[in-house]
Amino acid sequence: MGKVLEGLRLRCEVRVLLHNYRKDGGLFWNDLFIAPVLDGHGDMTHSVMIVHDVSAVIAQQDDLRKLANHDALTGLPNRILFGERLARVIVDSTRERRRFIVLFADVDELKYINDTLGHTAGDELLRNVATRLQSCLRADDRERPRAAHHMQHRCQSFSGRREEIGRSVETADQAMYRAKRVGRSSVH
Repeated sequence: MGKVLEGLRLRCEVRVLLHNYRKDGGLFWNDLFIAPVLDGHGDMTHSVMIVHDVSAVIAQQDDLRKLANHDALTGLPNRILFGERLARVIVDSTRERRRFIVLFADVDELKYINDTLGHTAGDELLRNVATRLQSCLRADDRERPRAAHHMQHRCQSFSGRREEIGRSVETADQAMYRAKRVGRSSVH
């Protein structure tokens, strides 16, 4: 509201986006335009206000943002969002002198499941794995699908030195493939 008051004080038109309440108490997004009406001496006599409910537009933008940043099947953050979040973790861990880990998880034999039981079964398995992984992580911890059957996690719970994004992800990726080479169902 400071922008509105400042605009009126300066006798300028103002346009702001506000989260507002309807008479029934429901929230809505409000595109508010206010224009001062000046008299012959340049003094403001009143103002004209236009309120436009843009809740549907904001909801659509939120949906597009989610589609652009999350996997459609699992709802997990995608590679771009994962990279952005991991970059933040690196900055935060450096500042706070905390370590973090990047965990890669692979669903063994997903192709076999898709080929024998169908893609619907494979998709359901991936959704269930994502749900279970989410339930094991704190709200601050995030993961993203790397491919149809890979998921990456980063956890922030240890103190220590800074690690670079590329090296952290590459190290976790290599460990996952080492585990697959030695017979699957293993950890490295």
